[in-house]
Amino acid sequence: MIPRFIASLFTHIYTFFAQMLRKLISSPRNRHSDPLSSTSLDLAYLTPNLIVMSTPASSFPKTLWRNPAEDVKKFLEVNHRDMWRVWSLRGEGSDYLDKDLDGKGMLLPGNTKVMVVEHFGWPDHHPPPFEYIQPLLDSIHSHLESSEKATAVLHCKGYSRPRLKLILAGKGRSGTIAVSYLVTFEDWPSSKALKHFTIQRMRFGEGVSIPSQRRWVRYVELWAKKLGNQYSQGTVEITKIQFWGMKIGDGGDKVEVGIAGFVDGQHPGAKTVNKVHVFQDSEVWNSSCALN
Repeated sequence: MIPRFIASLFTHIYTFFAQMLRKLISSPRNRHSDPLSSTSLDLAYLTPNLIVMSTPASSFPKTLWRNPAEDVKKFLEVNHRDMWRVWSLRGEGSDYLDKDLDGKGMLLPGNTKVMVVEHFGWPDHHPPPFEYIQPLLDSIHSHLESSEKATAVLHCKGYSRPRLKLILAGKGRSGTIAVSYLVTFEDWPSSKALKHFTIQRMRFGEGVSIPSQRRWVRYVELWAKKLGNQYSQGTVEITKIQFWGMKIGDGGDKVEVGIAGFVDGQHPGAKTVNKVHVFQDSEVWNSSCALN
C-alpha cells in the first residue's frame, strides 16, 4: 500500500513540475489545452486543418520541457482521428521515432496507410532550400485536399534545453512553411499571412522573425503569383562580393566572409549547410586602403 502511495505521489509531483516547466519554456507562444484528450501542448491552429507545434519528444529528460510524443499522438487521435499527418522540418534529427506517432495516420481508399511523418529538414535559423518549396507544399496540399477532415501538422525543433535564451525558438521553420502554404494555396498576401501566424502562434513577440526566413516568404509569393510556381535550378558564377560601411582596422576585429550552400545531410530527407569557400586576407581588396 505504501509503495503504491509513494509511486502515485511521485507521479503527481513529476507531472506538476513538468507542466510548469513546459509552460515556462513555451511562455512566448500560445499553448493549446484540449479537454477532450486532457492534453496541454505547445501548439497552435492556423486554420481548422493546419497546425504548427514544437517538436515532440519521446524520452526523458526532454519530455520534461517538450511536447511528449504520447500526448501529441493522443491529441491527434482524439481530435483528428485517421485524418492527420505530420511534417518534420528538422534537419538535425528528431527526438522521437516515427513509430512513436504511428497511430492509424491517414488511411486511403482500400485501407492503404500512408506515412504518418514526412521529413523535409534543414538547419535551424535558415530559410528552406528553395528546391523543397514545391514538393513540400504540394505534399501538404495533396493531403489537405484528400478530405475535408484531413489535418496537416508542421513542427520544427523547439528549444534544445530549458534555457531562457531559447524560449523564443520553435516557430521559424514551421512558420515559414505554414505561411508559404497560405500564400501559395489560399492566396493570402505574405504580409497578412505573417501577421496571422504571429497572432495565432505567439503570446508576445514576432512569429517568423529571422530576416532571411521572412525574405523567403516574399520569394515564395513572387514564385506563386508571378512565376506560375515555376522553379529550376541553375549555375551562377560569383565574380565579386562587395560590402559597404564595414570598419575593420589594423589589429581590430575580423569578419569571416565565405560562401556556403545546402548539401544532403546525414538524416533522411534533410539538408545541411556546407561551407564552399572562406575568403582569405589575400583575396580581399580594401577599397578604403586603395583610395588612400
